[in-house]
Amino acid sequence: MIVEEPLPVDIPLAVERLGLEAELIHELVHTFLREAPRQIRYMQRALVRTDSVSLERAAHTLRGTSASLCMDRVCAYACRLEDLAREGRMERVPPALDALQMEMRRLDAYLTNLLASDV
Repeated sequence: MIVEEPLPVDIPLAVERLGLEAELIHELVHTFLREAPRQIRYMQRALVRTDSVSLERAAHTLRGTSASLCMDRVCAYACRLEDLAREGRMERVPPALDALQMEMRRLDAYLTNLLASDV
């Protein structure tokens, strides 16, 4: 039995959910891809400082944007980080942050392939 992983982003659903044209959703996704690494670096610095409030805030920002753009797995990982930070369980953040970064790489690769196939 083959189990397929869900797509890292559901653009048709985002179009429907946000009521925007696909081109605008693509722009929002590209903006997300530029901004998300900043939020991740912010989380990494917060982790080093054991600053759970800042980590929670950055994870919350990433969660909200990824949810709006139908990036369910990114959203789930960001939500996990937000919960860990809120609960003060900073020792559990590193593997969760690694998982988020891996999913961001998967999202980037998927979008790169999607754009290459549109040419």
